[in-house]
Amino acid sequence: MRGCMKWGAVAVIAALLVACGAAPSAPTPSPPPTAPVVTRTPAAVTATSVVAAVPSPTPAPRPIATSIPATVTPAPTARPEPTKSTKPAAVDVRSLGLGRPKADWERTYGQPDKNGAYANGAYWVTFSEDRVAHLERTWGDRDAKSKDFVMGALATLLPADKKLIGQVASSGGTPGELYRSEALAMAFTPAAFIGGEPGDFVILFRTQAGGRITSIVAAIGNNP
Repeated sequence: MRGCMKWGAVAVIAALLVACGAAPSAPTPSPPPTAPVVTRTPAAVTATSVVAAVPSPTPAPRPIATSIPATVTPAPTARPEPTKSTKPAAVDVRSLGLGRPKADWERTYGQPDKNGAYANGAYWVTFSEDRVAHLERTWGDRDAKSKDFVMGALATLLPADKKLIGQVASSGGTPGELYRSEALAMAFTPAAFIGGEPGDFVILFRTQAGGRITSIVAAIGNNP
């Protein structure tokens, strides 16, 4: 009975405390026991493990060889030598016959007839490099001339600078003379002087029984 009364008193007191806002605070729970801290000593690092731990150095990339073409300095272009003209320069051979330009000859004697003769058959001429290269002067048997007359008549038909070189004869035995002219050498190309040196020309004398001359042939070269 007394115990019941004791607990009843306690209940009343608690009710009062609650009513007055002084309720006892709930007991603070005890923190859970802290796990013991275990301190581990790190294992000794050996040299081998250190070496393994350090990464190998990355090799530097090799430079890529770039092919640079060699600079070639071109050799200086050789200038071509001036082409030498094969056409002789205009030369005055001071002749109204051998070596005379064709245009000048035909200005004096006109055009040839159908047989290729000029001045009514007095002259028969062939040209080389547009100049008189072969000239025949005919008088005929009835009007045959002495050598002195012939050489006088030829004075204007042959180069003024002619020089006698020697005696020649044709394959048929016609006598003649070999001359040389520097003016002719400059008026024609060397190839024009068949059988001789540049500037050479021959005169052949056709004669009759008494030695008088019926015609002459004057031609450049030495091919009688």
